[in-house]
Amino acid sequence: MGQWIYGKNAVNAALEQPGRIEVLGMVHNDHKLEQKAKTLGIKVERLTIKDAQRLSHNGLHQGVLAYIKDYETMDLESLLSALHDDPYATIVALDGISDPHNFGAILRVCDACGFKGVIIPNKRSVSLNATVAKVSSGAINNVMVAEVSSLANTIETLKHHGYWTVATTLEKDSVDYRQPHYDTKVAIVLGNEGKGVSPLVSKRCDWKVIMPMHGVVDSLNVSCAFAVIGYEILNQRHPYRR
Repeated sequence: MGQWIYGKNAVNAALEQPGRIEVLGMVHNDHKLEQKAKTLGIKVERLTIKDAQRLSHNGLHQGVLAYIKDYETMDLESLLSALHDDPYATIVALDGISDPHNFGAILRVCDACGFKGVIIPNKRSVSLNATVAKVSSGAINNVMVAEVSSLANTIETLKHHGYWTVATTLEKDSVDYRQPHYDTKVAIVLGNEGKGVSPLVSKRCDWKVIMPMHGVVDSLNVSCAFAVIGYEILNQRHPYRR
């Protein structure tokens, strides 16, 4: 099975993955891109604008699409094994993220911060799809994603493997996101866009954190909130020195 991805960044990133792309679809001439595809033995097809709109589900395709093998997830043990030797390994656990734009943006932040792993539930969660790939700007190819059946049980497994677990949630015992020390293995738990982190998952985490809000709104978009926390983690580990 496979799927169509679209957008120049997503397609160019997929071209860097040997054997990922099966067909390159082009609406406009792009000699450099076509030559690269042919050098890699990838079939190039001409598409009409109507074809591109249909295959991208009216997404912002920029005239460039690619038919790829489906993105694959891994199991939790494989992810933990891959990160075993990193004393500052950072994993992001998504508790029911439903918007592919948020998922893609979270993957992009992970890549920007050097975080290598994401965990998603295998039910009631957005999967790795073309929109996620487009929004991630290629980060989908660089961040490992594991699927689990129970995020609550996964929190316990992460703690057993030495991870401090931090839920972003507004509760009575939540503290400022800058208060915890992130100089160890960390798992950041991000909640559903509407419901937030579930109580069952939240109560199993070591820390619950919030971001101070000084305006009229009481929260940030989940991917924006993660970017703030992600760079706080980097700041603590690699403080800027003038």
